[in-house]
Amino acid sequence: EYYDIVVARVMDVGASVRKRVALLLRDICMKYPTFEKIPDICLRLLLHVEDEDGVKEVVAKAFQGIWFSQPATRIPSEKKQYWRDRALCVAGALNQQKDHKALYQRNFSKLLTGLMNGDGADQITTACSLMTEELVAYLMELHRAQQAEKETIAVEGCLAALHAFCKAQPQLLLMHADMLQRFLKPSRQVANAPTIICYAARIFREILPLMKHPSDKAMADLEETLTKLIFEGNMNVVEAAIACLGKSIECVTKNVEIARSTLKTFYTYLKKEEEGNTVGSEESRKPHLLRALYACGLLCQHVEFDPSADRIDMHNRETLDMSLIRDVVFLVLTQFAKKKHDDDVRGKALAGLGFFFVRHGAYALRKDALAVYNSALQQGSARVRAQVLRNIRTLLVEDETRLEAAEKERTKESNEGGERNDLEIHKFGGLDTGIGAALVAHLEAPIRGLVLSSDLELRQACLQVVALMLRQGLVNPIRWAAPLVALSADPTQSVRDQGQQLLISQDERHHEFVAQQALEGALLTFTFLQGLQDPASVRGYRVAPDGMRISVFQPVYNLIREKKPERRNFLQGLARTCNKMGDVQLHVFIVEALSCLNFLTLEEPLFLIYTIDGITTVSGNQVEKEMLALLGCADSVDDEDMDSATVLLKRVGPHPPKPMIEACDKAQSYTLLLLLKQYLQKSYSLNEARCTTFSPSDTAKESKAVRKLGLNLSLEGMEIVPASQKTPEALVKVFIMFRKLLIAGEFPNYVAMLDKEGEGDDSLVATTVAGDASMNAAAAAASATPSGKRPSSAGSKRKGKGGPVNKSKTKRRRSKGKKEWEGSDEEDDDDNGGDEEAGDDLMI
Repeated sequence: EYYDIVVARVMDVGASVRKRVALLLRDICMKYPTFEKIPDICLRLLLHVEDEDGVKEVVAKAFQGIWFSQPATRIPSEKKQYWRDRALCVAGALNQQKDHKALYQRNFSKLLTGLMNGDGADQITTACSLMTEELVAYLMELHRAQQAEKETIAVEGCLAALHAFCKAQPQLLLMHADMLQRFLKPSRQVANAPTIICYAARIFREILPLMKHPSDKAMADLEETLTKLIFEGNMNVVEAAIACLGKSIECVTKNVEIARSTLKTFYTYLKKEEEGNTVGSEESRKPHLLRALYACGLLCQHVEFDPSADRIDMHNRETLDMSLIRDVVFLVLTQFAKKKHDDDVRGKALAGLGFFFVRHGAYALRKDALAVYNSALQQGSARVRAQVLRNIRTLLVEDETRLEAAEKERTKESNEGGERNDLEIHKFGGLDTGIGAALVAHLEAPIRGLVLSSDLELRQACLQVVALMLRQGLVNPIRWAAPLVALSADPTQSVRDQGQQLLISQDERHHEFVAQQALEGALLTFTFLQGLQDPASVRGYRVAPDGMRISVFQPVYNLIREKKPERRNFLQGLARTCNKMGDVQLHVFIVEALSCLNFLTLEEPLFLIYTIDGITTVSGNQVEKEMLALLGCADSVDDEDMDSATVLLKRVGPHPPKPMIEACDKAQSYTLLLLLKQYLQKSYSLNEARCTTFSPSDTAKESKAVRKLGLNLSLEGMEIVPASQKTPEALVKVFIMFRKLLIAGEFPNYVAMLDKEGEGDDSLVATTVAGDASMNAAAAAASATPSGKRPSSAGSKRKGKGGPVNKSKTKRRRSKGKKEWEGSDEEDDDDNGGDEEAGDDLMI
């Protein structure tokens, strides 16, 4: 019953909350091993393998108990079944999430590496060995029973788990190379044969460096199989096969000729395409062209064809050396990457360049390479731009991995008392230090322009690059705060979660990272959401699965809530934005978002109400006086006429002047703020006395806020368009609503507490004012409200006690069957505007 609520808190911004949820989920898995949600729990916990140290430690201990604890039984058959169940549980969990399978497998490998290097490493290694043996035995049983082709999902899951185990500890699968080789040749009838081949090739790549004196025949068969896959498999298979072939050549066979002949075949085809010497239709040639572009880059990444060439200052050379294979390949890939008429060809050429730059990073800083990347990022299609971003991400990851390995080696030498020289630094990759940073320095501006793209794939690729840049310290983080705040409101949950995680991590590293740019990010959120959907349909909230409204500003507000000055500046800045001339849709967006914020203390809504009162007291009255002057109204004019739509329409005329339109725009924004104030008072049960006595300088202990459930602010009845696009009738309606809220503090057509069938059940009801036909009825209802002194929020000083009064006797009923009363001048004067509670219960 509470599972969904509990697991949602594993993404909470508080580290202590995430730790507690991880412990709770671990207890569930340990006490109820047959619970159907265990794979889902494991996947959620895997996302926090790289969390804060405290959370990371709890997650590691949780998995140590869930998957790697020793069985209680000593019976061999039961122990064997125990480890098989554990192994298949791991395989099922890693194969369950289709969209982000690589992420979960990578995190699982990091988890295993951490556990094998920590306390209880021997126990973890033994458990991994037993689980690996059971997975291999299970695959063999399927193969012998000729069920492997039918149980393809199970085979894929087992190979995914074996690959994860192998990345953490390759020795675990060293003895099973013969068994794995058969999965490089699955039947073509198997639906997921490419995925199975990829896993088998990746496992081989991990264990090849550990092989000692393998048979020549076995290695020749392996390289022949891999070469065949390069020419026949899909792009994922080509990538895995070339990576495995490169590792085989580097660590075992040293057979560079097989890779050189393969590269020559592809390069020859590319030159023929470039020169127009190919035969056949363009459609029939295109698959071969795409494969050639992809494979050439991969071969240059995984195989060193020019080991004796000088690598120093490669990007500073004016001309390319056509005697060097890598120069020739770079030139042909660059030429195809400039073809703008075909996104498929351009994308594959850029992918090939990305692979090429992994080994030859200096080429990425050449002028022609930078020109290709800049052109693609600024003028290319979304798919082409995403490919460039993936290239940058790959280069940054490889740089980070290489530098970490170099630092470990240097630390090891330093501990051994050895001295380093320039030759050793070159050996460990020191000369390529800064390639990624230099590339980012050239491309940061176009990358920043794409982070809020309307294309989901492009946003995801860009966010991954931004995460790496911030983690490695390659950019000024404050420049990225506002875009990250906007991404925390992304409609796609995966992007939203990643944006929130980046905000949390950067706010912990940099003081006031979020607070400095919170307001700018909130305004940028509106622009961002407008680009994703119809601008008129942008809402300041999203609806959770349980139907609750969640403010788009909630993630950033949670980060600044703890410090009173920061949260006050944020709330005050948003409210004051509605006091400026601007897009009325933006003002609606802000009001909706503020109404859905989850306040924890009463000081928060009280301060927001205090800010609204300050704005409407001065600016609101000025706008009212300005509109009255434009309407030609003197003090002698009866207030009843000011609430009469017919009278006001005659004064407005068919063509309202520009000053009146501008004043009406301001009035509309103040109306939104006053409706927000009214909503907050009802939601948090704040009477007028409590609001007027509040002072920001109060030092009393803050009371806990209790919010009424099921209350929503609805603005659907308002014509949310600029005043310049409104008809005279609509302008009059805006003026009546604004004046009513300014005087009486309430306009019940939009926020009304009505009885349900006489039961007195309070619920927020939003009714719309439908078109011009209902305008007069709305004005009559407004004028029939009990008059009184203007609340302190309006700050007006009218002559006499009474406000607008309907001189005709209008019967009204109080809720819950209370006595009826008749409105009159005398009664209204005696009332003195004090019946504020009655205003909440009026029947409209």
